[in-house]
Amino acid sequence: MTWFKDIADRNAQRFRYYSKHRKQAVRSRMPLKKSELLYIKKHNISDVELSKKIGRSVEAIQIARWKIKVGIYVLSGNQLYRQAVT
Repeated sequence: MTWFKDIADRNAQRFRYYSKHRKQAVRSRMPLKKSELLYIKKHNISDVELSKKIGRSVEAIQIARWKIKVGIYVLSGNQLYRQAVT
């Protein structure tokens, strides 16, 4: 059983949440820098605060954190490697 009564309600809530925090995304078209990925990897502040700090949307931060977890972005020390998805 889902938390929301209807999938449309869940999608509407998700759209409201992400659109509210999309305003901080001033660098949305630029690739992520190493320093930004290090902030994302630390995960010591909330995603909304991090969004304001680095100028990315909350959605972009969560996707980047997933890419680090899965292994698409590999951070080794101060180096950033991007692996091809097979």
